[in-house]
Amino acid sequence: MKEKTYIAIDLKSYYASVECMERGLDPLKTNLVVADASRTDKTICLAVSPSLKAMGIKGRPRLFEVVQKVKEINYERKIRLQSNGGFFL
Repeated sequence: MKEKTYIAIDLKSYYASVECMERGLDPLKTNLVVADASRTDKTICLAVSPSLKAMGIKGRPRLFEVVQKVKEINYERKIRLQSNGGFFL
């Protein structure tokens, strides 16, 4: 039997990276989620950019989980800035 070779290429958050490139954005620094928001907030996200993953958002969350986590992150940033005499826009 003839030997076969298989190659697996793992691209970092492929669909999020493609969307960033289409928009001229850096896929490693841009906060982006690929999801169909026209469905429900329970729709599963197709991809999450590496920068959002670094903030603690999982790879295949539901859309409402992303919204909730981003609100938590922004709240924490607001509190941290206020405690240092700054303000959050």
